[in-house]
Amino acid sequence: EGDSIAFTHREGSWEITQSFKVPASGYGLDVVVSFRNNSDIAQELTAGTLLQENIHLPKSTGSFLAPASASDLSFVYGRDGKREHTAVRGFCEDDEKIAYNLSSEKLDYIGLDRHYFLSALWAKGQSMNYVIEKVGTPTEDVCLVATMISQSFGLVQGGGNVEMRLTAYHGPKKSPDLIAVDPALESAIDYGFFRFLAFPLLKALEFVHKYAHNWGIAIILLTLLVKLVL
Repeated sequence: EGDSIAFTHREGSWEITQSFKVPASGYGLDVVVSFRNNSDIAQELTAGTLLQENIHLPKSTGSFLAPASASDLSFVYGRDGKREHTAVRGFCEDDEKIAYNLSSEKLDYIGLDRHYFLSALWAKGQSMNYVIEKVGTPTEDVCLVATMISQSFGLVQGGGNVEMRLTAYHGPKKSPDLIAVDPALESAIDYGFFRFLAFPLLKALEFVHKYAHNWGIAIILLTLLVKLVL
């Protein structure tokens, strides 16, 4: 079933417990942050999770005619099965401080697209506030970025407890791995302009690989199959 760990600390009259559960396989992570009001009176609570990361900025080699290189990075989020992205280098070099400021949104995911890998943290099926912004002044090679996920719980009664449930993914952008955590994550894969060709070919290749157990053989078999059909 995987491993889990929890940390508890106090801030004033609030007891805050962070629980992390890592599955036995895959690249997902379940995070539960609970807030208990240890006072005798009701209190307003707006709480969130803050992540900061120094993002190294390799030079981009992508162009209209050439595909983006593995070094290209982008902020990305999914909503209603659609993918939105913002180039990290362009944002860090621009004067704008905030990449995304989304209020009361139910997102499929939000995070950093590393071309072949995805790092994301989101509240599955819950309306949250999401902000991705620069912290300080970026250098030519490094940009410090903060991601804030917050929620207003309103009044929490004395002795009451509320929870914020988050899901994380940190791993390769491979359909089976993404779908194992959440089917909505599959939209994080950008198939480009020729999606109508790339997507069915990828699914066919994955199907052949299940029986061939070798990507090289799977490519050869699929190529032969396509030639026979055409």
